[in-house]
Amino acid sequence: MTLTTGGRRYWLLSFVAVAALVVGNWWLNHAWQPELPAPPADAQRIDYALDDFRAQFHDAEGTQTLAVSGPRLEHDAQTREARITAPRFAIDPDGQAWSGRARRARIDRDAQQLKLYGQVRIERPHPRGTIRISSDEMHYDRAAGTLHSPGPTHMAQAGTRLTGGTLTAWIDDEFMELDQDVHAIYRAGGAAARD
Repeated sequence: MTLTTGGRRYWLLSFVAVAALVVGNWWLNHAWQPELPAPPADAQRIDYALDDFRAQFHDAEGTQTLAVSGPRLEHDAQTREARITAPRFAIDPDGQAWSGRARRARIDRDAQQLKLYGQVRIERPHPRGTIRISSDEMHYDRAAGTLHSPGPTHMAQAGTRLTGGTLTAWIDDEFMELDQDVHAIYRAGGAAARD
């Protein structure tokens, strides 16, 4: 089989056209780059983080109502909540001085609520013996002046032990209320005083 001059031109023209398409396609792929997609929303949520931080919160009169410290605080840009790792805190540090720790915490945007999670331990000195409260979750509401545990809570003072399904404590009034399946062990005044 022999190719004529017209046939050779046809094959040559076809080869040049295919080569031009390949080179054009390669050039378009390298010259025009599509915009990269935005990073996932979770990566954009933290707008700042603090390591080894301390924070103090005051009421309208300038009285300190809450002090919080911890190894890490991450602020969420969308919800404007701060998540805290291993917080240590003092509620009403200049007055009743409730202090404690937890595994983690969240503070809302206007710092009116401190929500504590995971092995929450709170103590308060008292003339009849230190009050100790433990729960897996505890909420402090600055505006209402209350501590509330929505789940099982244990309280101890001078040998007396109380457990209940929930607990609410009014900080300024020195009043606590245990609800739902409450159990108590009371010690006599003399035995309690020795603890």
